[in-house]
Amino acid sequence: MVPANASFRLPWPMSWHLIAMMMAVIVPALSVTAWLLARNTEQQQEKIEREAMARVDTLALSVDSVVFGIVSALKALSTSPALEQADVAQFNAQTQATFSGVGIDVVLRDENFVGLGTDVFGKAVAPVRDVDRVAASTAMNSNSAQFSSFDSDLRDGVAGMSIWLGAKTAGGKKVVLQARVSSDFLSRALYSGDESPWIASMSDKNFVIFARSIDLKSVLGKTRSAETQSKSIATNGFIRTRNLKGVPTLQAYTHAGLPGWRVSVAAPVSVIDRGMQQSWNRFLGIAAVLAMLAVGVASYLAGIISKAVKDVSDNARNLAMDRPQAVISTSIREISELTGTLLKTVEELSRRKSALYEVDSRLKMALEVGGMGIWEWDITTDDMVWDSAQYALLGMVETQKQPTGRDFLLRIYPDDRDLVEASVNAVSGANPRFAKEFRLFRADGSLCWVAVRASFIQESDGRQRIIGVMYDITNDKTRSEHTGALLREVSHRSKNMLALILAMARLTARGAADVQAHLREFSLRIAGLSASQDLIVDASWSAVRLVDLISAEAKAVAHDRSTRVHLAGPAVKLSPEAAQTLGMAFTELTLNAVEHGALATATGLVNVVWCVSDTDDLTITWTETGGPKTVTQPVRGYGLSVVENLAGRSLGAASSVVFSEQGVRWTLMCPLRNVAAGHAAAQAA
Repeated sequence: MVPANASFRLPWPMSWHLIAMMMAVIVPALSVTAWLLARNTEQQQEKIEREAMARVDTLALSVDSVVFGIVSALKALSTSPALEQADVAQFNAQTQATFSGVGIDVVLRDENFVGLGTDVFGKAVAPVRDVDRVAASTAMNSNSAQFSSFDSDLRDGVAGMSIWLGAKTAGGKKVVLQARVSSDFLSRALYSGDESPWIASMSDKNFVIFARSIDLKSVLGKTRSAETQSKSIATNGFIRTRNLKGVPTLQAYTHAGLPGWRVSVAAPVSVIDRGMQQSWNRFLGIAAVLAMLAVGVASYLAGIISKAVKDVSDNARNLAMDRPQAVISTSIREISELTGTLLKTVEELSRRKSALYEVDSRLKMALEVGGMGIWEWDITTDDMVWDSAQYALLGMVETQKQPTGRDFLLRIYPDDRDLVEASVNAVSGANPRFAKEFRLFRADGSLCWVAVRASFIQESDGRQRIIGVMYDITNDKTRSEHTGALLREVSHRSKNMLALILAMARLTARGAADVQAHLREFSLRIAGLSASQDLIVDASWSAVRLVDLISAEAKAVAHDRSTRVHLAGPAVKLSPEAAQTLGMAFTELTLNAVEHGALATATGLVNVVWCVSDTDDLTITWTETGGPKTVTQPVRGYGLSVVENLAGRSLGAASSVVFSEQGVRWTLMCPLRNVAAGHAAAQAA
């Protein structure tokens, strides 16, 4: 470097020559730096926009997934037996079990939208808002879910949104289910958990904000600014606007496909532009360095400066043309530093390119983790482009020929193909969203269920494209079908149980001496039936231990006196049908012992013993001792009929009851295969 107090006196021609040489160094360097800064700024802006749009699209998919789960749960509830039988209390219990602790409750309304019973909080159901009647009426008269606008007092001062779904009770009476979803619950779907400056929010069709990733209370129920509304003219996009506080912000927005809610992410311009401002500061710093370099260059001979400037100019051209940088050997430190700055600029551009690649890789990884394949369909040419996840989903290898749109449609299950084609033909600029679930053949011929979410794009040159994602929902469909089968099985068993209870009520009433006696005996029989059913349900309708069955029936009918019922025998597991029949027999035996037999006294005992013979025959013996003298010829009522006839006929067994002065003795003999669970004769406990 030249000392600060140095003084130079150059001849006039030499001064002009040095000025020209300085300009030859400074002007190209400043031009290249400015070009690099402009390109860097443009790339930063593109990167910010891509990141924001990717973030908001991911959030929209997440919201769609959450809403789809709520609607699916509502559809399952709309087929519940409790709803078909208009059992409001049972239906409320089911909805509470389904949505317990998540900020969602479901209320049931009749065809006039009046609440039936109370909500899950035990309070009377509030009237329907006038603005919600259209959505409620549409849902009641169609098979599709409807979505209301924001409600600041959804329930007990809690704000949120309502989802409506129509249903019918027994006799075809129309009702509507109202799922009241709190804003806090919807806000959790927007929270990403990272330290990004982007704040996510959702608003309804009236631009009223009802969910936000952070600080929801400050904006809940407020309408987006007029400037934001006027600029949000497309279905999705990236805009500069002012928020409700008047702060300039960058905002990316789209719409969730299922409910149509506006999903957006926003960040202050000052935060986003901070990186660009740093680039400008670097540019000013470089300019200052170049100015100092010009002063230093003026102290050297024109020949040395000319060569150094020529070398730097060559490197600047190499940088502009993305060529390797030449190594410059010069004694002028400023020129070497300028060369180093150019090299660092190249390294910085390469680093930022790698960072952008990492962002794209993370997005691709997120899609792969979610099992989503990305595809693009050029409707104009019928060409399709798939990513690797799409190939994997269909069981194809990427070396295979890229299919056309028609080839893909032929893979759709024939019963679903016409519906998918009609939906594809219906998309347009006015109706850009496409969401369907259908069956598809993989490359190996297996059938799977897939869900497709896509958007229509109209290019300025007239080309039309559809871009979307596809993911496998086969497991979800299988679980839904399994749940339906279980519900049908529960309905069938419930009907059988009701018929059994009705028959029991009628037969018990025949031999009852008075109403009080009838109610007492009927209640104890129901308690015994309930005890056997609890064991059957706990065993998932598979196998019930005989010892547990006898013990449960004795406790249900005899209560404290059940401790005087002694049990002994090997481990035997009963089928659900045999457990129900034997349970009724043990109920009647215990009831007789409590009222007339061994358990009617303070010291009487009941011994129940069973064994399995070498020929796999099961023998059960009920013996009472210590009770009052037994009538040797009792009245043959309902209880004796169950013990002697029902147990014998239902199980193919020999059943006999002996009444003697010592007490009642009941014996049942039958092949073990008639009562055992499954194909095993006896299993370890």
